[in-house]
Amino acid sequence: MGQSAAVSPRSAGTTVGASGGRMIRRGALYLRPGPVSTPRTRRRGQAGASDREEGPSDRGAGRWDVIWFDPERGSDRRSVAPGPGGGQAMGAPPIPVALVVGDLVRRGEVHRIARLVGRLTGRGIAALVIGSGGVSGLIERGIAAIEDPWLDRPWLGRVASGRVRRADPGAPAEVVHAMHAEVVRAAAELASGWGAPLVRTIEDYPGLDDPSRAEPRGSLVTVVGDDGLARRFAEEGRQPPESIRVIAPGIDPIRGGEADTEGAAIPGDRVRVIGAMGRLGSGSGFEAFLDAIHRVLKAGRDVEFLVAGLGPGESRLRRRAARLGIAERLTFASPAALESVFWEVIDLYCQPAAVATLGRPLMEAMVAGRPSVAADVEGLRGLLGGGGRGLLVPPGDAAALARAMLDLLDQPLLARSLGERSRQWALPRFDPDREADQLAALYAECARTGSPSSERRRS
Repeated sequence: MGQSAAVSPRSAGTTVGASGGRMIRRGALYLRPGPVSTPRTRRRGQAGASDREEGPSDRGAGRWDVIWFDPERGSDRRSVAPGPGGGQAMGAPPIPVALVVGDLVRRGEVHRIARLVGRLTGRGIAALVIGSGGVSGLIERGIAAIEDPWLDRPWLGRVASGRVRRADPGAPAEVVHAMHAEVVRAAAELASGWGAPLVRTIEDYPGLDDPSRAEPRGSLVTVVGDDGLARRFAEEGRQPPESIRVIAPGIDPIRGGEADTEGAAIPGDRVRVIGAMGRLGSGSGFEAFLDAIHRVLKAGRDVEFLVAGLGPGESRLRRRAARLGIAERLTFASPAALESVFWEVIDLYCQPAAVATLGRPLMEAMVAGRPSVAADVEGLRGLLGGGGRGLLVPPGDAAALARAMLDLLDQPLLARSLGERSRQWALPRFDPDREADQLAALYAECARTGSPSSERRRS
């Protein structure tokens, strides 16, 4: 990561202290907790620019110091608050928790993680985000963050976690949470080195989330998004059931709130847009989705299609789209490019799948009030209530998927009814404040006892 772009004190608006005495590897960004006396802001610019003292500031518990290495000036340090909003829960010292994540830009999750950190801050958690990429957007918001591109590499994650620990071995986090599958091994190394309990989030059912099969060492709590996934994970016998927690993902409603459900009527005075989102690899079902697109366009409908995909498989799908003659009506984009606008652009959502999946994108569609069609597989079936909150089609059946899309395009009242029903059901279940409450309680329990209690908390 280029340091001038990602950690510029000018762009981040934070204070910079005197150079630390510790040598940091070039290109690596680190943080450590602890007080900094007499911070100052360094003004970079023309030659001869001087440092201007800003005066002392309070350095309470739960704050983190960012350390990075600038090859032109040596190592510097700056102090940032644990997250937007500040404050401590009920006067108690905040609990330092490391949230270990993958590349947030590639995943399109910068805003989601920033909002989660803000909510945790108000619940007595001092969150430090440790990611393999894309953390500059968090730093610009005043959120403590570390970036090391090796964190998500199977054989280099251990080295990266060692560099993070060496940044300040005397002040570790009390809980480590691996939020993404690709950083589980690195997070386990951090937890082991710090002597902290490890919390791991399983993002999806086995098959779409193969890295989740990695079994890290140490005290472990597994967070899953629904009861079906919890049962599946417990049945495999890889972890005691009492250490599995069901916490539904928190999803922020899109800008505009209830007014957005008006878009569910699919107005006929403009070109309609049908969207799909998810991993593009095996088990994704996107091949059937492209075949269904071909059928919808062949039926004479004036529709555009938008796919936001992760992982390998886009080039294969692009070739398939070209063979089907649908490339001019189909746009591929990364979730990062669409993070804030995807749900504002689409009128109807499709969730293809060939295997069981948790279906977080479908959850987001429901919160946004978008009428949805999904494959009738475990996970998605429960979200749509057996068809009461959206249309279900057999997995891999392109003809049935095309018919369902045409039904919603041709029956705007049905589309609006399904969108409103799904939104009313989803909003309380995927409440981001509820997620933050449950995570904060779990972190506090793990920090206090080092392991989860036998009583399992459910969403």
